[in-house]
Amino acid sequence: MTDLSDAERAGLAAALDQARAAQRDWLRLLDSTTPRPPADDTPEWAWAASLALIRAWRDGAVSTCPHLRIGEPVMILAETPTMLHCRECYRHARATRACLGCGSAAGTRSRFGGVEDLASTEDVSTTSRMLCPACAVNERLGPTSPVGTFGPGR
Repeated sequence: MTDLSDAERAGLAAALDQARAAQRDWLRLLDSTTPRPPADDTPEWAWAASLALIRAWRDGAVSTCPHLRIGEPVMILAETPTMLHCRECYRHARATRACLGCGSAAGTRSRFGGVEDLASTEDVSTTSRMLCPACAVNERLGPTSPVGTFGPGR
């Protein structure tokens, strides 16, 4: 490691820190696949997506976006939790996503737009679901206009 520049060493250290944080997250989830801890405030939809991802990982059935780089946060879509997305692909997918509640169009191209709900784990991964305006109102999520942490899909 002596032939690495300071910038390369810093990048490698950052990547290792991300890997350690991801490992802690996954170990926490694996340890809790039996009854869920009562103090866990993870939404049920995000919990289900995480468990589906863990099972797929165990079975070797996880796909990864070709643009995803080491150390970059992983974006997980609740309707397809076995595919890990980079932020840019997540942004592009947002416009055409289906409502996790009823299956109708919920992205920004739907007539009234959709409402996005996010759950993050220690800046390593973000799980996202989209709801159509009707399902969002039923779950009391608030506005019935496109809302998103990273902006609307293009």
